[in-house]
Amino acid sequence: MLQWLLLLWISVASAELDTTIGEPPMLDSSEIVDVEGRSYALAKILRCPVCQGLSVADSRSDAAVAMKDRIRELVEMGYSDEQIIDYFVGRYGEFTLLKPKYEHWFVWIAPIVLAILGVGIVVARVRSQASTTVDPEETKSASPNDASKYRQQILAELEEE
Repeated sequence: MLQWLLLLWISVASAELDTTIGEPPMLDSSEIVDVEGRSYALAKILRCPVCQGLSVADSRSDAAVAMKDRIRELVEMGYSDEQIIDYFVGRYGEFTLLKPKYEHWFVWIAPIVLAILGVGIVVARVRSQASTTVDPEETKSASPNDASKYRQQILAELEEE
């Protein structure tokens, strides 16, 4: 039991260390003036950890309200947008971003590439099937002889019994 508590404490302590922001940058007073606008823009980028698919700005959950307040505090302290986003990504993971970073482009492009590849395979199979189909004229000329041979064989087998 004591080991589990120690592990829990270590994980919480390390999580707190990972989410430190650092010193706020020296921003112009013009950038700090629009606190509400910047706070809202940042809240639109971040996903609410409780509500699936809603931004922090659109959600009314307690977690979203707390995140909005924290965003406003960080903006008032003078932190840059990148630092604030990195703070929340460090705390909640990349799931908190409504739009993935450009490093994860393959996640968005892979389904499109797979769909195109699948359509290409289907078209190739249909074309190969179309080229191997038997010509109806060939079947008409071959069928009377083959049918009579089979009919004679069946009649012969029935007579033997």
